[in-house]
Amino acid sequence: MNPEFKRNLWLNFSLHRLIGMPAILGLIFLAVAMNGQANHVGSSAAMLFVGIVWLWGTKNAAAAIGDEQRDHTWDQQRMSALSPWAMTWGKLLGATLFNWYGGAICILVLLISDLAKDPINTLLKALSLIAMSLLLHGAALVMNLQLGQSDFAQNRRGSFNLLLAIPALFFMPSVFELSETPITWWDISFMPLQFQLLAGSFFAVCSIFAAWRLMQNALQVRTQPWAWPIFACLLTAFLAGFNHENLPMLGLIISSSMTYATLFSEPNSITIWQRIQQRIQAKNWHGALINLPLWPTTLILSFAFSLLATGAAPSELSSITTAPLSIALMLLRDSAVCVFLAFGPKRGVANSLLYLALINGLLPFLAHSSDLPSVAYLIMPINHPSSIASILISAIHALMAIALAFWRWQALQSAQR
Repeated sequence: MNPEFKRNLWLNFSLHRLIGMPAILGLIFLAVAMNGQANHVGSSAAMLFVGIVWLWGTKNAAAAIGDEQRDHTWDQQRMSALSPWAMTWGKLLGATLFNWYGGAICILVLLISDLAKDPINTLLKALSLIAMSLLLHGAALVMNLQLGQSDFAQNRRGSFNLLLAIPALFFMPSVFELSETPITWWDISFMPLQFQLLAGSFFAVCSIFAAWRLMQNALQVRTQPWAWPIFACLLTAFLAGFNHENLPMLGLIISSSMTYATLFSEPNSITIWQRIQQRIQAKNWHGALINLPLWPTTLILSFAFSLLATGAAPSELSSITTAPLSIALMLLRDSAVCVFLAFGPKRGVANSLLYLALINGLLPFLAHSSDLPSVAYLIMPINHPSSIASILISAIHALMAIALAFWRWQALQSAQR
């Protein structure tokens, strides 16, 4: 048996818990049935499944890494002989197995209660609940593995991962109220439960695959950064299925957001870039790629989408800015600012968040509030009335930030010689 799974099994199960979970759930279902709500036993089982597996299970999946990092035992586990995949599923299923124990009872009650009345929708509902659970658990593990590389204080606390349940509860069709209104996606009509099952299953596979990839990096099995931009393209294709015309602009927004996400959650120290420089000088392209952070891949992708969005027909999303290319240039500027600060003293991430908030938020707001639109456009040129001016100003911003980062790089290189 997988040692990590076995360890979690011993930690999470006891005779008291084995008896307590079905006993408490049985009493709840009995109370619902005896209260004249026999027809609502199935929906009660679904709600309990959400609480036990979605919420509680997501917290436990996050704690599988978060608690190890907090207790300073994660480095010991990384030195074990377990393969990345064995460590991934051992933590993913082992840490949440007790939740699945309670969830299995809820699914069984749901099927017994509602299967005879509406077999197809009941099966779809049960499978959707399971798929969404795998998505949430995998995403929680991914977030903790990714944040474990950064200096965020939150990577020591697993409770914030409960926020992952919010998009599942609000942006997917409800599993509690059946709707007859079809969902059109890429000109194909789906019933809400069908679409939820397909989308949830797809993203569940993506989250587990991402957890495995990050576990490889955590166990010093280096990988090339191709999966991150591919996921950005897949997410773009998924969201664009609701409105084809918005695909280029959606791709730009998604790739930009993913660039910021990894920019703040990955180390960008000078040693990493020196390692990449050495590999390039030795023409070791594979070595350079496996040391490359993830954010440059989606940064490059954002420029590709910005060029597509510039030539695309106007749509609701493309009206956000007169020049999509300026968004990519401002992203390049912010990336260079973060690298410049990462090459400096400690707390580079905190400083980056502070300065980017000032540059992109507070200063433009103060300029607009002071009736100085020209100054506001100089600070934040994305919404400039002229597309050419927007691109030129953004390019100047990017060049200045790159020059600053290059200056600090040269200064540090000289100081180390």
